[in-house]
Amino acid sequence: MERCYFHSNKEAEHQCLQCYKQVCGSCAILVEGEPYCQLCWDGIVARMRTNAAEEKTLSGIPWLQRRELGLAPAFLRTVRQVLFEPARFFSRIPSSADLGTPLLFAIICILIFWYPMNIFYIKVVFPPLLNQIQAQTPDNVTEADGNPAALRMTKLSERFQTLSKIDILMMTLNSLISYILAASAIQHLLVNLFRGRQGFKTTLEIRCYSMTVQCLWLIPIVGIILAELVSLIICARGFQTAQHLSYPQALLVASIPVVLSLAAAAVVF
Repeated sequence: MERCYFHSNKEAEHQCLQCYKQVCGSCAILVEGEPYCQLCWDGIVARMRTNAAEEKTLSGIPWLQRRELGLAPAFLRTVRQVLFEPARFFSRIPSSADLGTPLLFAIICILIFWYPMNIFYIKVVFPPLLNQIQAQTPDNVTEADGNPAALRMTKLSERFQTLSKIDILMMTLNSLISYILAASAIQHLLVNLFRGRQGFKTTLEIRCYSMTVQCLWLIPIVGIILAELVSLIICARGFQTAQHLSYPQALLVASIPVVLSLAAAAVVF
C-alpha cells in the first residue's frame, strides 16, 4: 500500500489532482469531490485571491487606484478608458466619491494638455495672424470709421505680446472654474429637469473625466475643434450611462460646455 506523503505511518487514500502526491484522509482536501493536498490547495486559494484583487483593481476607475497602480499608469489607463470605453467607464463612477479626486484629474489634464497648447497658440500661432491684420489696418482708423473688428484684433495682438507664461497659466487655471464648475452647475440643472438619477457629484465627475479629450489639443489647429466634438460625444455617453438620461437629453446636457466656449470666444473676439 502507498503511504501518505506527509504521514509515513498512514496509508494513502487519495492522490492530489495537481501534484499527484499520495495523501491520507486527514491531509486530503476534497473540492467538489476532487482531492487536493494542503500545499496545492493553499496555492490555489492564494492565486484566486490575487486574481480577484487584480480584477477588482482593473475593473474599477484606475484614477481611484492611483496609490496602488502609480500616478502615471493610473492617469494613462483612465485616459484610455474614457476615450475608448466611455459607456463602460461612466457606468462605474462612484456617486459617493469626493470632489477633489475628479478635480485633480481635470487639473492634470489642463496642465499637461491645455496649458502648453495655449502657449503654442498665443505665442506662436496667433501673433503672426493678428500682426497681419494689424498691418492691413490704417494707422488713422478708429471705431467711428466702421472697422471695430480690426481694432479689436490690434488690441488683442498687443495683449498677447505682453502675456507671460505665468499669465497664460493663470488664464488656463481660471478656465477650470468657468469650463468645469460653471458648466457642471448648469448641466446639473438640466439633469434635474430630466430627472437624472444621480447627484451633482456624478455630473461633476463626468465633466472632469471628459477633460481627457483635451489631449486632442496636441493636434495643431484642428485639435481644438476635434476636442469639442469628441467631448460632446463622450459627455453624452456619460450622462446617458451614469444619469440614465435618454440620448437626446444627454446630448443636450453635454452641449453646455460647447455653448459656454462659443460665448467666451464671442466675448474675446
